[in-house]
Amino acid sequence: MGQTMKALVYTAPNKLEFRDVRTPAPGSGEVQVSVQAVGICGSEIEGFQGKSPRRQPPLVMGHEFCGQVERVGPEVANVCRGDYVAVLPIVYCDRCSVCRRGDRNVCPQRELIGMQRPGAFAEHVVVPAHLVYPLPAVISPMHGALVEPLATAVHALARVQHELLDNVVLLGTGSLGLMCLQIAQLRGARRIIALDVLPQRLQVAQSLGATATLNPNELSTDQIREYLEDISSGSEVGLTLETVGTSKTRDLAISLTRPRGEVLLLGLHEYTSTLDIATIILKEIRINGSYAYKPEDFQAAIDLIAKRALRTDFWVTTMAFAEAPEAFRQLVEDPGKVVKIVLEL
Repeated sequence: MGQTMKALVYTAPNKLEFRDVRTPAPGSGEVQVSVQAVGICGSEIEGFQGKSPRRQPPLVMGHEFCGQVERVGPEVANVCRGDYVAVLPIVYCDRCSVCRRGDRNVCPQRELIGMQRPGAFAEHVVVPAHLVYPLPAVISPMHGALVEPLATAVHALARVQHELLDNVVLLGTGSLGLMCLQIAQLRGARRIIALDVLPQRLQVAQSLGATATLNPNELSTDQIREYLEDISSGSEVGLTLETVGTSKTRDLAISLTRPRGEVLLLGLHEYTSTLDIATIILKEIRINGSYAYKPEDFQAAIDLIAKRALRTDFWVTTMAFAEAPEAFRQLVEDPGKVVKIVLEL
């Protein structure tokens, strides 16, 4: 049977099992990475709950990870055994017209490690060698596991015109929202008003420098709009970052954004929504989606973490890999208590 390893397998909605599975061996152009740390993404929480049609059991999830190269397959020249690396988990074809123009993150043939391919909730994972990025020693494994989600925030804010950053509304202060908050600050955002229904997460956003925080369950849309006008001396919201992904938050984003402003959609909680098209047209609001990141965004995230530009002290918790089922339980049952969990092996 060969060597075996421990893997956390999603076997059915709300069910995870540790199993002994065959240790994968790298083929041509591939490397085997010994996982040192792996983050739990919000999309994996939804997968665990049976709410993500793209994640079907049995599946080893896990796409936010770093580790050490253990084995190198044939025809690999850019990676050596022992290298400390993060892995870009989007396996793009690099042949289609989309990839050739540089938009590899939206390659129509793309696969995701931890979705269509076995992921990093395991002791070892095999990945294409060209998706491996060296990490400097100053980056801890916990921070190495944050490269992937940070790259999503880097990519999103890189697409925004600087003139829209005077007044920014952030809907959702989960891990992606908190990363968008910090990247917007680095890009020179003047005011960032964070909205969330969980008071504990709003406190984190405030600690990270949000200009103001609001709970939309406690105010009407008109009251929120009036508050935004007061705090910005009459200036309107140029950019709304929507990281929750529900019909309600998407509608709120459109309502709060000024004429000729932009709504940037990142949340995928609900796959479809009915939008207020009349308001979008009459206000000439730009509605843009932002998915994942390009290779240059991934490298930029590494550089930012190496420079200690990302603050994690208020919102990232580490747990042992053996505690993974408990970590999932906490994130499902008490999301206000913990924002982000990174599992360490």
